[in-house]
Amino acid sequence: RQMCIRDREYESWVASKGYKMRDIGTLIQETLCVKEAEELEHIRKSGLLSVAFEKKFVEEVEKIIDEDQKVKHSDISRKIEMLLDNSVQMVIIEKNLNIEKSFVDLAYAPIIQSGGKYDLKPQATSDDNILSYDTIILSVASKYHGYNTNIVRSLFIDPTPDQKATYNTLLHAQELLIQSLRPGVVLKDVYNKVIEFLKSKDANLIEKLIAYLGFGIGLEFKENNLTVNAKCEKVLEAGMVFNAVIGVNGLTTSKGKSYAVMIADTVVIRDEEHNEVVTKGLSKKYDDISYSLTENDEPASTSTKPNHATGQQGSHATKAKAKAPVESARDGARKLRSDIRGRNENEELARKGHQNELLKRKEEEIIERWRRGNLISSKKDNKMALQEISSYRSPADFPKGLKPNQINIDSKNSSILVPIFGQLVPFHISVLKNVTKAEEGKTTALRLNFHIPGGSSTLSNLKFPEVKNTSTVYIKELSFKSTNTAAMSNLYKEIRDLQKNVRQQTNERIDHNELKEQDSIILMKGTKPTLPGVMTRPVLSGKKSFGTLECHQNGLRFQTKKGEKLDLIFNNIRFSFFQPGEGDMTVLLHFHLKTPVIIGKKKTYDIQFYCEAGNIAEDIDFRRRARDDYDEIELEEREREAIRKLNQEFSNFVKQVQTVSKDRCSFEQPYKDLGFYGSPNKSNVFLMPTDKCLVNLTETPYFILALEDVEIAHFERVHYRLKNFDFTFVFKDYNKSVVRINAIPTEYLEKIKSWLDTVDILFFEGSKNLNWTDLLAHIRKKPESFIKDGGWRILQENDDEDEENEDELADDDSEFQAEDDEDGDSDISDDPDAEDDDDEAYGDEDFDDDDDDMDDLVDEDEDSEEDRRKKKKEPVRQADNRKKVKK
Repeated sequence: RQMCIRDREYESWVASKGYKMRDIGTLIQETLCVKEAEELEHIRKSGLLSVAFEKKFVEEVEKIIDEDQKVKHSDISRKIEMLLDNSVQMVIIEKNLNIEKSFVDLAYAPIIQSGGKYDLKPQATSDDNILSYDTIILSVASKYHGYNTNIVRSLFIDPTPDQKATYNTLLHAQELLIQSLRPGVVLKDVYNKVIEFLKSKDANLIEKLIAYLGFGIGLEFKENNLTVNAKCEKVLEAGMVFNAVIGVNGLTTSKGKSYAVMIADTVVIRDEEHNEVVTKGLSKKYDDISYSLTENDEPASTSTKPNHATGQQGSHATKAKAKAPVESARDGARKLRSDIRGRNENEELARKGHQNELLKRKEEEIIERWRRGNLISSKKDNKMALQEISSYRSPADFPKGLKPNQINIDSKNSSILVPIFGQLVPFHISVLKNVTKAEEGKTTALRLNFHIPGGSSTLSNLKFPEVKNTSTVYIKELSFKSTNTAAMSNLYKEIRDLQKNVRQQTNERIDHNELKEQDSIILMKGTKPTLPGVMTRPVLSGKKSFGTLECHQNGLRFQTKKGEKLDLIFNNIRFSFFQPGEGDMTVLLHFHLKTPVIIGKKKTYDIQFYCEAGNIAEDIDFRRRARDDYDEIELEEREREAIRKLNQEFSNFVKQVQTVSKDRCSFEQPYKDLGFYGSPNKSNVFLMPTDKCLVNLTETPYFILALEDVEIAHFERVHYRLKNFDFTFVFKDYNKSVVRINAIPTEYLEKIKSWLDTVDILFFEGSKNLNWTDLLAHIRKKPESFIKDGGWRILQENDDEDEENEDELADDDSEFQAEDDEDGDSDISDDPDAEDDDDEAYGDEDFDDDDDDMDDLVDEDEDSEEDRRKKKKEPVRQADNRKKVKK
């Protein structure tokens, strides 16, 4: 009401002054008609965005048709629209198109129409009808820095010849329209020229044509003063931008089905000979937008499935026949799937060829490394020599007041004094392997086990001297008994505590030896890049460390509100990662160091700075929310806005750091689309590749694997019966233990293979878990034998044998049907645990280091394999009274 009163007061004041109101909208539109160079650059990038979203649109439709899904138009449109909230996809688009994703938006929700009902107006929407496999119209309009571009494509599924003729006529009309938009030409003349062309080709199309052939586009989606129709007398100028549209509705095929056709592109008018089509990245040729799902007797013509990723015609043709069309859309979908299988087979052949090349290069590399003498690196030994360990320098250093015939603990000198034949004999705690306690009736026994030469314990940090005198004797164990149970329990506890303290001191000494002093940070004067309000892992003190991350001349400094400081020098950073927030609402920067730093008395190679956008609200009353629940929608919008803002702040900081460091600190981003689930440690996590690493940065302990350190990769437990497989990385340094990722779902197998092949990593495949400890020990001990036997080629030969055995097993199993016993339990269990139990036959082999033949280290036991097959067949053959079921 107050606003109405103010409006009336304003109108009265204007009337009292004698002023007259005039609409200046037309004047503003005239001013915005011709675009400047900067505006045209924004429009070009907006056109690239429209093409990228339209390609995703087409790919989604192809997938739905291929899998014969029933999906609503509105759901497909919403999925494409949600790409804006997909940080990974937007980062990929940002890199490929060289744009800033913060300025990206859609002018309208993507429109998809099919099934004979079409609305060719810009304000049309995607309805809730199921996608129909006939004529499909896809419309996308993108915005970049506020500048609009539009693209529309029509797809034909099993088109008739008259549809092909009509589409080609309209396509030629649009090409004529684009060519006719020249500087100095009046818009109505362009319209009349195209109309005359259509009359000469097919006069029936004129009455079904939409009211215009395009309009100006820019900051406004539709510039009304630049409409291409029979009345507009606007003269064209260079720098104007048009949405060139040809749309025809209400058409009918020779089979009586209704359809429409619409083609639209965004065009920049130039002084040069040809105009610039900024949305030309997606082909509109008939062969590239038509699909054949029919299969008949005689080949009449050839239709190809387009490759919309490149805008070129695909190489795998599906033949359209003259008779007996397949009525079921599902059968047509099978036709598309067969094309995909053919394409996958070609990809598999190309991948195998590339892997063979990598194998040859790896063999040459191993031979060259052997010639240079760096095939086997010298392993750093942190073990202490036995001669360096002593409890006391002389008997005079013995502690006073020791009790005879009792075990005494000397914590100051890290020693145990035990009675032997009435004398106290000292043993340093480092030579003690473990201590055990056992109660035997009224007595308690305490047994001390010592490290000895050739022992299998990996906990020993001792290096024993070579035994030259055969009379040398080492004590393996000592046992003591007492009726004083309490005293023996106290001794047991004191010895264990002393072991723990000495082990911790030894580890700290080793860590201190590994530490290298960092260079001092050189502070930047004046304005410097900063990232405020971030937290760090591991924490500097307390539960959480809040502070500001600053970029200086030669490194980064994190400073908390308490004044605590943490410096990271650029030349000590090996890998830097930037992971935008998605799902868990956390944005993070992660640094993997070359040499560790001490934080909280512990060394660490990984330091992470992160910020949380907020917690996703939980509906604790479990009530069902309506689709238009404004509170829920507003909350989700705030969360999306918060995460976008954080992503932008972190992204800006990353760019500034890379500029200041002159790319000495270059950030990588994980590719979520290439990620997979697996267990590198105890828990199952989501692993994602980057350009140089395979990482998991959200779960502790962090997993960071440098690809440059990898020699080969090996897929293990790959078997058609198993749902999971294992994945092993072998390093170029054969002294390092392999890294194994367990329990990866089989669905990720092909994706991982493709990724490894892309980054030029040689990989092999087998049905067993190999004993890599003994295999690498064999290579270190006898590298000549390893090279003579072809290096890693022995794994390839073993893989081929595994495939043959699997084929034989599959053939044998196909001769019989799985049968149930009287209790209904099948011989072949679907339980993953049961599968793992069956797979024990594929378990680790016992390798013999004395055997020179590499074949013995990786070959399967053929007899055991044959026996296993017989055991699986025998109960099926003898099951006369069991109920047969489908396998």
